[in-house]
Amino acid sequence: RILSYHSAMAPMEVIMQDVRRAFQRLDPGNKGLVSRSNLANVMLKVLQGQVPEKDILTMIDSSDLCMVDYEAFFSWLSGQPSSELRPKTPAAANLKAQPHAQKLQSSFAASASLHEHYKPDWRDELRVGSQVTVWVKGEQKSGWENGEVSHMTVSKDDLKLQVNTVKGKTWEGPMRSPDLLPNMGDRGMKVGHLRAFVAKCRSRIEEEQIKDPRTHVDFEKNHPNPQHGELLDFNSAPTGLVVDLFVRPDVRERRVPFVDLLAQQFPEFGGPKQATHFASHSWGSLFVDLVAAFTDLDDEDAIWICCFAMTQDAERLELVDNDEVFAESLRRKDTAHVLVCDKPMHALTRMWVLFELLRSVQFGKTLYLRPLKALKNMAGNSQCSIQMSKCGCAREHDKIYIEGEMEKIGGVKALNSRVRQGLVGAFQLGMQEASNVKSGGEEGVARMRALLGSVYAEQGQHKEAVVELQGVLQTATRLWHGERPHTISQVDMTDWRLFLAQALSSAGNDTEAVEQMRIAIREEEKCTAQRAGNNILLLYNTLRRSGKFVEAGNELVKAEDALRKLRALVASGGTGVGSSADSIEAELHLKVGQQLSHYEWRHAEAEIEFRAAYKLRVNLLGADHVRSALALYNLAHALRRTHCVVEAEKIYREVLAVQVQHCDPQHLDVLNTRMNLAIDLGHQGKFAAARQELEDVVKLHRAKNPDIL
Repeated sequence: RILSYHSAMAPMEVIMQDVRRAFQRLDPGNKGLVSRSNLANVMLKVLQGQVPEKDILTMIDSSDLCMVDYEAFFSWLSGQPSSELRPKTPAAANLKAQPHAQKLQSSFAASASLHEHYKPDWRDELRVGSQVTVWVKGEQKSGWENGEVSHMTVSKDDLKLQVNTVKGKTWEGPMRSPDLLPNMGDRGMKVGHLRAFVAKCRSRIEEEQIKDPRTHVDFEKNHPNPQHGELLDFNSAPTGLVVDLFVRPDVRERRVPFVDLLAQQFPEFGGPKQATHFASHSWGSLFVDLVAAFTDLDDEDAIWICCFAMTQDAERLELVDNDEVFAESLRRKDTAHVLVCDKPMHALTRMWVLFELLRSVQFGKTLYLRPLKALKNMAGNSQCSIQMSKCGCAREHDKIYIEGEMEKIGGVKALNSRVRQGLVGAFQLGMQEASNVKSGGEEGVARMRALLGSVYAEQGQHKEAVVELQGVLQTATRLWHGERPHTISQVDMTDWRLFLAQALSSAGNDTEAVEQMRIAIREEEKCTAQRAGNNILLLYNTLRRSGKFVEAGNELVKAEDALRKLRALVASGGTGVGSSADSIEAELHLKVGQQLSHYEWRHAEAEIEFRAAYKLRVNLLGADHVRSALALYNLAHALRRTHCVVEAEKIYREVLAVQVQHCDPQHLDVLNTRMNLAIDLGHQGKFAAARQELEDVVKLHRAKNPDIL
């Protein structure tokens, strides 16, 4: 069929030569294996665009892996240029008389049988020489062994492979056998696979109404799960639960790792590939944190993740025969090692993770912390604590093995030291990365330095810990007094200062340690008093809006007491809270004035409170701030109610001048001010001006709220 186009193209010998050259490029080893897509590309190039691609694909058998007997192919092709490659007419009788045609026919018969039940499979890319892992059965013991594909043969039912293992054994079986798997280093799950897997899990939860089966949220069963029996919240599902619900059920029948099913479940991304990244993580941490660690990678980047790369079957688990099967992927020069972080740093409580970190250091790998944002809320105290004796292992055999390997390098102390060595490098690299972030980079660096300080302290490097923590507090103080947004809380500041005090004491500087502890305690007390004052004022505001004026007035007495305590603490020394006390005092004056004017009708006394609030607001925020304007707005009310309408008009207009700088003309605050200005104008007898203001207010309000009568 291909050569039937030759009259419009080039002489047959030229086309044949082009075909041969193309095959030589695709199959330099002359093994007779060419993928369907590559074969289609060859024909498209050879035919120079004269034949539509869809026609080319119909000419080629639909099996993804084409087996070509080149001698028979070219002999038959040259002899019958106008016949179809796959006989479907009486001309088939002539083909059967030719030995080379019989070879082709048997190949097509096999591929047709395969196609009838075809599903995408990573094995379609296998060829002679491919490196694989096979399940070798023995009389007493069976196990996984690495090997190389040595032969590929076609039967009437399937493609069969022969694999010679590194231990000198021979494995034979069908190409789609579950006993034939990729090498461990080639079991990388693409980022595209990972994203598609998450989407599929979320979809299944909705479609199948999958409930949360956990009675407790912790392994020790100390904390009941409030969502037990409810629709599963995927965002709160730990990795172990995701494996139980969405991985193990899919692989149970074939007893293979999940990566074996990738091509079938997500054909758009193909099968597994050589890992570019190695993930060290905890099954107890949230699965979404694991996914978030790789969001900045491309879909084609591939991650070695134990729960997907290893067989979830007790009898066929790769660790049964190889205690360090993970190392095959980790030790590759171009594989990046990623420690998956979450706020409690669950990964550092898993013995296997610490062991992986040890091997990573020994392999000379660079450790990366991901995602960096997971470290944002960590105070840098105990979250990075490494205590091997308290780390867990799912299997007792694994624990015994790792402890034996520990002894080879000098025991727990030596292991912890080397693991922390890797963490120090990771935090230093993380600080460099965080410093390059345009928004929040300075805060990110501070939090990284706090964590690095904790690691130094655990290594006994207390002077280095002091340097890092002093730098953290300097940065945090600068952010607190600056205008740039940040999420550093007083709790963070207190924790960092107390941790600095511990490091100073351990370094032999007890005098400075005591001073830092006293500062931390004072700042914490001030923060508590400040929050108490703010909370009382918020409660007052809610009570007043709900019409409970008497109860609201009682809260103001409590607020005054909280302010006195805060002022006393400010006077005792320290920084960072004086302005907060002024802010609370300004708010207190405002609320007292509102209570006096709006409820008790004591407008003259209220005027004094509003003027005091305005003065403090201007000092803190400036005269053109909306909070300053709010104090003026209430002052104008009090003046109008004491018949000082001319001064009240002036102040209303000052308030409007500030509000229109910050708010839309239809904003409710602007409309309220204009309405009260109109009332004041009416009291002065300026009825035309008052009417104009009120008509404008109604018009603007209706335009924004058309459903209001």
